[in-house]
Amino acid sequence: MEKEICNQKNSEEKLNETQISIELKPAFSKNNIALLFVASENYMPYFSTMLQSIIKNSNKKNNYDIIVFHTNITEKSETIINHQTAKYKNMSVRFYNVTSIMQPYMHLYVFGHFRIETYYRLLAPYILNHYDKIVYLDTDLIVQEDVAKLYNIVLSNEYLLAACKDADSAGLYNGFEPNKKEYVDNILKLKNPYDYFQAGVIVFNLDAFRNTYTSKYIMEFSIQEKWQLLDQDILNCLAENRVLYMDMAWNVMYDWNNIRIEKIIALAPEDLRNAYMQSRKNPYIIHYAGPNKPWENKNVDFGKTWWKYAISTPYIKCLKKNLAVNNKNRFKNKLKKTIKIILLPFVNFFFPKNTKRREKLKKLIGK
Repeated sequence: MEKEICNQKNSEEKLNETQISIELKPAFSKNNIALLFVASENYMPYFSTMLQSIIKNSNKKNNYDIIVFHTNITEKSETIINHQTAKYKNMSVRFYNVTSIMQPYMHLYVFGHFRIETYYRLLAPYILNHYDKIVYLDTDLIVQEDVAKLYNIVLSNEYLLAACKDADSAGLYNGFEPNKKEYVDNILKLKNPYDYFQAGVIVFNLDAFRNTYTSKYIMEFSIQEKWQLLDQDILNCLAENRVLYMDMAWNVMYDWNNIRIEKIIALAPEDLRNAYMQSRKNPYIIHYAGPNKPWENKNVDFGKTWWKYAISTPYIKCLKKNLAVNNKNRFKNKLKKTIKIILLPFVNFFFPKNTKRREKLKKLIGK
């Protein structure tokens, strides 16, 4: 089984295209805890790990209605995930293909490690028209508390969503990123930049969203700018002054590359900085927001916590194999850099550039 899982990119695998005409309704009649995720085929091992953390910290009294928006997840991957949750009668996982809905908007701006999938959550109020509320979670996180507690946060009609303030963005705004202040002030035009929230964990008031914006308005608004943080910026604009701010422990971003705390959050206002540091002591949700993920490097901040849950997933052999390759490549790159730093001054002295000796050395090293 594990060998087949590692080869999940096989071109012969069949894409499961959920009929858009099928309406999604709550999976359980009682205690239905609705959870929304966005994922791609390549991210299924990481989604599986996140899912395992939800299972581990769930409560038998609650029923967990898990919905995954996607455009390319295969039937094989769906089967693997459904097998992972099969023995839990209070767990339902459904995959919903949004290809036809997103087709007119596939040109939305993306860059770096961001992918078009991040925009799919903007469709939640309109696809999930039989739901009044749902918890959205990114897939690059680990849940260490019962998510039902998150879902049960009371949202009155004045709030479009509940989220956590973002100490990281506050530090970027206060000088770590040179052009951030100008962008926030002139493009986002937020009245209070320090109220900016991190969108990896959100409790959506779907009814309030539907009563405030049409899907057409939201998607047309989304194409107006090259948003630096894509739909996170969009949601911050749309929900301004209508956000219920949660305990930051519900979205604790890891210390990316060991600079987030010391160099970025250090620049944030004292109250946000202190709230973030307090949340790290007992994080309900750990968010690996950044390009250096725990499945690539086990030694990242809170990396061991991620692997604690990964070990129980059907993808574990594949994850270990990929980690070994990443470790090997990282060691090679580090060794190359070290050798270059140590030897380059000697090479330049004894084998000057644009000389025959230099060319002979190149050929020798090549061999």
